[in-house]
Amino acid sequence: MRNFNSLPLEIWNIILSHAGESVKDARLMAVNKHWYNIFLSATFTDPCVSLDGKCSTYDSIINSPFQPGQWAKAITFQRFKMEDDLTQVKLYALMIHTPHVVHVAYSSDEPIYAQDWSYFYTVLRMANVWNLYRLPKEWYWTSRNIHLIYPIYLKCAEHLKHSLTSLRLIKEVLPMNFDFSFFHRFTALTSLDIKKGILKNVYDLDTLLQHTPQLETLTVDFKGTCFVSDRQRNGDDNGKLMSGVYHNIKTLIFTNFIFQKDNRVSMLYTNFTGLRNIHIQCAQSILALKKPETSKRFFKMLASLFWFKITFSGDTIDIVSDFINENCQHKMHASVFNTTSTSESITLSGVNIGIRQPIRIDYSLYAIHTIRHIFSNLGQNIQQLDFNLLKGQEAVLYMNTLFSNQHENLRSVTFYKFELTRSGIEDDTNTGYTQNITFEECKLSRQALRLFSPRFATLDTVNINGCNFEGSGDVPWLNITMPKTDIRKLCISSDPTFPCNLFDLNSSNNDDDDDKLSNQHNIPSTFPLISITLAEEGGDVTRYYYTRNEETPTVVETTRTQFFLLARDIPFKVLNKIVCVHVKSIRELSLKLTSDRSNDIQMVF
Repeated sequence: MRNFNSLPLEIWNIILSHAGESVKDARLMAVNKHWYNIFLSATFTDPCVSLDGKCSTYDSIINSPFQPGQWAKAITFQRFKMEDDLTQVKLYALMIHTPHVVHVAYSSDEPIYAQDWSYFYTVLRMANVWNLYRLPKEWYWTSRNIHLIYPIYLKCAEHLKHSLTSLRLIKEVLPMNFDFSFFHRFTALTSLDIKKGILKNVYDLDTLLQHTPQLETLTVDFKGTCFVSDRQRNGDDNGKLMSGVYHNIKTLIFTNFIFQKDNRVSMLYTNFTGLRNIHIQCAQSILALKKPETSKRFFKMLASLFWFKITFSGDTIDIVSDFINENCQHKMHASVFNTTSTSESITLSGVNIGIRQPIRIDYSLYAIHTIRHIFSNLGQNIQQLDFNLLKGQEAVLYMNTLFSNQHENLRSVTFYKFELTRSGIEDDTNTGYTQNITFEECKLSRQALRLFSPRFATLDTVNINGCNFEGSGDVPWLNITMPKTDIRKLCISSDPTFPCNLFDLNSSNNDDDDDKLSNQHNIPSTFPLISITLAEEGGDVTRYYYTRNEETPTVVETTRTQFFLLARDIPFKVLNKIVCVHVKSIRELSLKLTSDRSNDIQMVF
């Protein structure tokens, strides 16, 4: 046991990770003092404490001879109430017995009053043992009495000036005499959240950052901030906005940022040279960049980041789309989302997890002229496009606009929860370049797919996952009707929540009548039934198959008469039992109709 006691904490953490909840069982861990200390450290790291005396956790921390409070790093208050005698209050005793707490939260739905937090501040200062990294958001975030509570928040912040890492500034409740020298005393501050109205001019940000050189995360709401410099007023339209270089800042979160001219864009990569993450919501989509070098360096910066998300919104969103298409030289995956409002937006996002992933561009569009402009001029680097949650005439508009043009670099198109109906489909175009099509949880009809077929003369892969086929009624026929399309591989999958033994009609889950029906017509115990129709010049040629339940599903060719007899007599409750494929040609059919992968069916022609 002495050897075990000498193991480093990192080794113990690995060992304990395999013990599960057993470590928190006091009876199991009461083998010796060392094991019991492990139990205490696991149980009291982040305890929930009630100060009304009804929670045993508080009594254990205060009265146990093992002093479990020494392990507490974070405390969540379930009950929090002001007491009169400050020398005898439970909160004071709790602080004294938990000297290593650095984080405090509040879980109750009860309202938080200013006098309660004033009491907390008084006890915090009196005990003077908690060196908190952060203060609870409930101080100011959920209270209607923010003008009363926020001054207490600032007093607590000043008391914790050597440990506090995060601070939020709210203009409406800041003292009248507030200035940026306030930050000199905060030696541990690494994250700052500046709300709207605090920065009157972008120069104020420069001044503030000079007082906080250790910052790593900066959040700013630029609503009401002026971006026009003195030089711009004197005729220099692109005067420098910031003089300092803040290489310590790793994360920028900007809202209402005016992404418009060269100096505002270049500020991101010139003044913040150590960036790893950016999240920007732009207030305007008007772009007046004059220097090609600005655009080039902006997208080069994005490619170097670990994570970024930049949203443009406004009435000139088509200009932003052209800006992205012309200047972004990286592979992009685009996605279209349904919007129920009149506001339009484009979001650029990306993440680098060792291998550079394609940049993602999300469109949320409303105006018809914008839709037609953007999808008639897709950038050459957009290789994958997803349609999400579109239906009716809106879906038809997007689809027809996209496919009325030849997009040579568009290789993959996905339709997610998309209603593909016959109404409005234009069938006089042929994309020719798209290789992969995916229908994910869509509503499809045989007529719509038939009209869809001429658009794609040749496809490498077609994926149909969990789709509802319109017009099949109670009998779940899956009609894949694309008679003018050559398909190399067709993959059909059902909803993954389907049970594993859907194919087995003779299992105990079936009624006796089903068993009799199976025996009467010699129905195989494994389904589905499959028909493959090839559209040849001399006329359609159809082959019929059923699947037999052996060690692995075995496909057996049968006659048309037997196929329809089996189809007629299969019980309705068997899902996806009839798959009918009508194409120009096909090389491989893959059926994944249950969650049991051993029941997958692969057919090669």
